[in-house]
Amino acid sequence: VVSNLCSTGMLVSFAVIGSAGYFLLGLDWRVATMLGAVLVVTGPTVIAPMLNVIRPTREVDRILRWEGIVIDPIGALFAVLVFEAVRLGSQGDLIGHTLLALAKTVGVGSFIGVAAGWLTTLLIRKDWLPVSLHKFGVLALVLVTFSLSNWLSHESGLLAVTVFGIWLANQEGLDLEEVLAFKEDLAVILISSLFILLAARLDLAQLWQLGPMVLALLCVVQFVARPLCILVSTWGSDLSWRARALLSWIAPRGIVAAAVSASFAIS
Repeated sequence: VVSNLCSTGMLVSFAVIGSAGYFLLGLDWRVATMLGAVLVVTGPTVIAPMLNVIRPTREVDRILRWEGIVIDPIGALFAVLVFEAVRLGSQGDLIGHTLLALAKTVGVGSFIGVAAGWLTTLLIRKDWLPVSLHKFGVLALVLVTFSLSNWLSHESGLLAVTVFGIWLANQEGLDLEEVLAFKEDLAVILISSLFILLAARLDLAQLWQLGPMVLALLCVVQFVARPLCILVSTWGSDLSWRARALLSWIAPRGIVAAAVSASFAIS
């Protein structure tokens, strides 16, 4: 189900939201396409706190958590590729350029992420990094990994650090309890601040100029795009209708959607 949510389900959401932006808001097709691409992500930053309060069944909990974790880098990468395609239009070999950009971003992000995970595992296992510096050392390595990957290939940093985390999570007997506790505290501080800063940049006057159709778009995102995404993604699975209904209702957009949209707005 998670694989479907991050592939076919994502494309369904993209098509529905992009079409709604074009027909309901009257946006230029390029802007509507970018809107659809940016809004396919959910994100663990908003999903995890909600699930901690809601406490759904283990199956639903795992699907929503893993969707948020996996779709963030995939969605951000998808938005970058769509932006490149929209920007180039009909100039030159559009498909070839897009595929090349995809291969470069995935290749660089995956390689840097695996390399960083291997290096961090080695430093901890060999005790080359003192226990007291584990959390600060891992934080430094995450920042270096993100920056290096982005420098080598635009917008590949998020994929690199996600692969980095997945690598560490799958190492047997690697003590990361202090790192995880530090990460949770740091995430609350940074994400809270970032949401406030991004909200402060929002011009409400310009938003209301789009008219009441903005609310119609919100309804399409929540009541059309998400249920269709879940319908396609859970087809043939043994999930109950109650689980599917809950999955269809929970899809908040996280910090990645906000940050990526702010980045594309400049261009």
